[in-house]
Amino acid sequence: MKNLLLLFLLGFNAQAQVASVVYDFEKPTEQSFNSKAEVRTFFNSSSRDFETMEMEALLFQKRGSFKIKSRELEQLVIVKKGEVGFSIPKSNRIMGPGSIALLMPGDKLNLLVNPGDQIYVMKYKAREGQSLSRGKKNGGSFLKDWEEQTFKTHDKGGIRNFYNQPTAACQRMEMHVSNLNPGIKSHEPHTHRAAEIVLMIKGKSEMELDGKIVHGDAGDIYFLGSEVPHAIKNIDDEPIQYFAYQFE
Repeated sequence: MKNLLLLFLLGFNAQAQVASVVYDFEKPTEQSFNSKAEVRTFFNSSSRDFETMEMEALLFQKRGSFKIKSRELEQLVIVKKGEVGFSIPKSNRIMGPGSIALLMPGDKLNLLVNPGDQIYVMKYKAREGQSLSRGKKNGGSFLKDWEEQTFKTHDKGGIRNFYNQPTAACQRMEMHVSNLNPGIKSHEPHTHRAAEIVLMIKGKSEMELDGKIVHGDAGDIYFLGSEVPHAIKNIDDEPIQYFAYQFE
């Protein structure tokens, strides 16, 4: 009886994890509205390393301030559209599309937004628990302006490296933005221990994902679970651009 219960719990946990699929920006899993923004939720579940993992987009309808805070969750904010004012301890910036903020648990992020501004927010908590000391040791909360990230060309397109470091919730978190030339595949299908998100910024792509072909356009989100085979290809007639970030 105990073995049957254990198998049931393991099966339930597996079903609860974020599915390795493409999430359509225009067709969110859930949609709601508050006094300042439309909220599009793409997934709210778990992963191999995160007991809580949520990804949403906020489409602001009014000018004003917007606060982000959590005692337990680390949060990643990515500007999709507009010029957004960011304020965290010891840093204040106005940043445009492609800029990011990484917020350690317990810290506050104040945003100044205008109608039409859009951001992604990912919230997550490690199964092993958070390590605030690890997060602070590696820089704590920080802002990265798109305009200040160096673009380096290579034979398939180019790359902007944002960061690669431990955080409060992650033993390792790495983020970069890739440009991929027309007709090019990033690499043959491969796997890795870390889960990964590929967030499309520009263009049309296809992803070979766990043996299936799926498609994503600008705004869409690919979730690539731990050890799931994947490879992205540019199917547009111009370079495509996408965030790729891994976490474990």
